[in-house]
Amino acid sequence: MDPEQRLWALDNLAGNEKLQRKRDETDFSDGWAWFMAGKPFQAAWRLIDRLEPSPETARHLGNLLRDLIADCSDKKEIAATLDKWCTPGAEAEREAEENAKGQLSAFQMVRQAGARLLASDYKASTEELLDSDDVARRCGAYEGARQLSKEAVEAAVERDADLARVHLIRNENLWRNQKLRDLLIDEVLRGSKTEEPRWEFERRERYYRKHSPGWFADEDYTEPDDRPISESSMAELIAGVSNAHAIRDLQTRLSGLEKTQHYTFWIAGLALVILLSQVWN
Repeated sequence: MDPEQRLWALDNLAGNEKLQRKRDETDFSDGWAWFMAGKPFQAAWRLIDRLEPSPETARHLGNLLRDLIADCSDKKEIAATLDKWCTPGAEAEREAEENAKGQLSAFQMVRQAGARLLASDYKASTEELLDSDDVARRCGAYEGARQLSKEAVEAAVERDADLARVHLIRNENLWRNQKLRDLLIDEVLRGSKTEEPRWEFERRERYYRKHSPGWFADEDYTEPDDRPISESSMAELIAGVSNAHAIRDLQTRLSGLEKTQHYTFWIAGLALVILLSQVWN
């Protein structure tokens, strides 16, 4: 493919739900079927090694890898090639701004995804990734680690703030039972400075409740979209809009303008009375 076609292919692959769904475990007993079912994931992850870095390629590849199932046996090769996706100087200048919003740059997204794959391995030791000087690799460990202690979660939030929050919330292993979800709410979601962690929490909650309902067997929950619009959506929308800072500021200004107009009306009326009195005299 020429470069433009390759970007289109990456863009369309990123929307393929089959690459976001784990292999069917019924194939596990059939070694050949299991191997063949894993080849698309293997090929997608090896793009980290095969493609040459550029801002556009990083952006499209990062989107593909963002929700790609961590299923690849060539982890050593991928670990060895992550460094080539280091952010160039011109792009690095904008990274701090993106990171402050709880978002990664395009090159960071590729490194984060690779680190997520490495951290998700059953035999992985995540300490090296968690202690990395590269925030993208740390975020990969936050999202991919199979086990994280309460102390590790607190340290992650202390070090990387909302960036850590977003990727801890994306860690499937922290959603599997009520105790871990309470840890997410108490230590991760609470105190977030931007909207990104809250949005990610809502997306994840809805996804896991739909695809893994057994994790929530003892909880009552109503899908937001299933509630009557007059009862929920419209009320929440109106309340949200009414409480928005810009709307409150506008209401204050209008109230002040209304008072000013009220005073102006009475002053004008008084002046008119005085004028008519002078004319009469």
